[in-house]
Amino acid sequence: MPLGCSTGCWVMAETNGCAHPERAGEVVLALMSPVAPLMQADIDVLEEADWGEIARLVNAHRLQPLLHWSLESYRPALVLPEAVVRDWMMVRRQQAMRALAIKSLLGRIASLFDTAELPWRALKGAYLAFHTYDAPELRPMRDLDLLVPESRVGEAFAMLLANGGSRLANIAGEPEAFLATNRKHMPPILFAKADICVELHTHLLAPAQATPGLASEAVLACAPLREASDPIPYIDRERLVLHLIIHAVYEHKFDNGPLAFTDIASVVGSQPFDWARFWRMCREGEHERGAVLALRIAEYICGQPLIDRTLDDAPDRVALPDVPDSWIVRLLPALTRTQEDRVEYALSNQISGGNGSASAARMLNGRLFRSRQELISEFGEDGSRYVVLCARLWSRLLLSRLPSIWRFIRRSNHAPRTVRMREIDAWLAGGASEPS
Repeated sequence: MPLGCSTGCWVMAETNGCAHPERAGEVVLALMSPVAPLMQADIDVLEEADWGEIARLVNAHRLQPLLHWSLESYRPALVLPEAVVRDWMMVRRQQAMRALAIKSLLGRIASLFDTAELPWRALKGAYLAFHTYDAPELRPMRDLDLLVPESRVGEAFAMLLANGGSRLANIAGEPEAFLATNRKHMPPILFAKADICVELHTHLLAPAQATPGLASEAVLACAPLREASDPIPYIDRERLVLHLIIHAVYEHKFDNGPLAFTDIASVVGSQPFDWARFWRMCREGEHERGAVLALRIAEYICGQPLIDRTLDDAPDRVALPDVPDSWIVRLLPALTRTQEDRVEYALSNQISGGNGSASAARMLNGRLFRSRQELISEFGEDGSRYVVLCARLWSRLLLSRLPSIWRFIRRSNHAPRTVRMREIDAWLAGGASEPS
């Protein structure tokens, strides 16, 4: 059944008695949207397998609280299976309690870092949860990302471990080796009472995505964004949205979940926002196309206009590209891909980059044999022989990863999606053609 919205056409896949991943994703996105005219008939045709797939997607992307809130706010007359609604409500309550614990933890960290005169900023999730959504539990955080100067990251890491944090058993390697390999953040530190890991970042982005506006030195040198009665220093809203866009579009290829786009809408749609400054930063890093595409997806889901195309008055300003609704519809399935689906896309991209079996062999070789520094960053034991570290890696791969990789290599239905995403990648990089 077609679903219409003010910014495009929602198209629902037909049910056929078995789980249809794209249909499940479309239902989830429609439930999130205040404007998609989702009817009771669309819900009634869903079968047990469909609800199982919906549960998998919703759990993977932490959507239970937002979907429960959306039902109450936008669709009070819509009847869903009682067990589904009950599960969403229970998770929402749990996340409300967790948000209180995270807020308390942030306050303690602020006290520690400020006493040590350590410059820092809270990134993304904390500001979104506590200052842009209607309630903190609607935006559950996977982890708590904090930016600190690279010259003092070791000090900050030790400070957190000495004040209630603990290392994760499965990431027990040397912190410095982890950072040298990761080139972005230290190993996660678990705070069990708040049920969250803290990641100390020295950079907002991986080196391949670095852009002047998000250089860590520039971010820490600028005055932090502060909200009334909140002691936490945040990055400004324009940098926050640019960070969200680069992370979702260029790093994750749209598959880090639909919350990324409600995040963007929650900042741009309800907060003071300097569009001219934002577009200048986009232009500095050549991110205008990705920004327009991400903002259009956010408009599509949230059903409200967001984009202000005002640029500064410089004579060399560049007109922003238009993004047709057909592109948005083409990208919607990517928004609800899970971690397993993401791995499949990455494998598909690698394998299709050359000729079949040779590309598969290169990909497997890259997973079986890592550099010594990479292995130390994961497993520690700097004094261990290389073969011992490799054996630990192979054991983990054998148990958890290689079976799924091998199943994927033998499948062939990933090619159309890979081609589609490559076309969009080419357009984002400046290509003139519209994706087919």
